[in-house]
Amino acid sequence: MGSPDGYTKIILEVTEHSRILDYPEFRNAVQVIRKMGARLAIDDAGSGYASLQHVIELDADIIKLDLNLIRNIHCDYKKQALAAALVSYAHRVKAQVVAEGVESQEEFSVLKDLKIDKVQGYLIGKPEPWPSVS
Repeated sequence: MGSPDGYTKIILEVTEHSRILDYPEFRNAVQVIRKMGARLAIDDAGSGYASLQHVIELDADIIKLDLNLIRNIHCDYKKQALAAALVSYAHRVKAQVVAEGVESQEEFSVLKDLKIDKVQGYLIGKPEPWPSVS
């Protein structure tokens, strides 16, 4: 089966709280799609034990850190320690890390020091309607 170039632009994003992750049929479908070139992102990582288990089992390409972990991370050494551990794990398994909900320069500075790959949030830009996105 060939891998159309279009599949490499597809990122299947699954929220860690989704019960669909518990179904073997879904996991098999994800593996088929990934073999075609699509990538898998686990959303809301770091928000519970289940997310860590899903991150390990699904071998995600992208790990998106939950905004509750990111919010006020500059004031909380425990959040910094957990984020650092998740970044270390992700980079060791060749996954990218995205921090969600970045709203302040202070949060951004801590995340930069932790070597987060990408950030999302109001500090970077507000969500835009589809037609205005270029």
